[in-house]
Amino acid sequence: MEKDAQLYEIAYLIGPALDENEARDFHQEIKNKIQEMGGFVDNDGFVIKRKLSYCIKKMRDAYVASVRILIQKSGVEKIKEIMRNKNILRSLILETKRAQFRAPRARKASQKMHSQHTVQPTAISAEEHSQIKKTAETNRAHLEEIDKKLEEILGTS
Repeated sequence: MEKDAQLYEIAYLIGPALDENEARDFHQEIKNKIQEMGGFVDNDGFVIKRKLSYCIKKMRDAYVASVRILIQKSGVEKIKEIMRNKNILRSLILETKRAQFRAPRARKASQKMHSQHTVQPTAISAEEHSQIKKTAETNRAHLEEIDKKLEEILGTS
């Protein structure tokens, strides 16, 4: 591969005259032709049958195919010629770049400290324990009063 090799994404629609296996074979033929021209298939892509949003050449269904290749810029014209096949309804060739891997961001020191902080149980005296119990009972009694008033207002039993 020369220095002017570029990554391209090729997407195209294969007519519904072919069945699923024939469409996959046709897709493989396209990839083989690209490799014969000196291109490198970076990602095999896919072939999926889809219903079209609008008719193309009086057809409502088509196979959507995609492939990502690495080829010299001069090879793009040859690829365009390959895409002028009677089985291909539409095609699109995009110059693209490889997605760069981004490492996850490191958390700030304050977030690290917060996530590592754990609450240690503390010993309480008998007096504090009885006080907590009384508060819980008072809250429970208060909630029961509210429930009774709601039942009276709503008229439910």
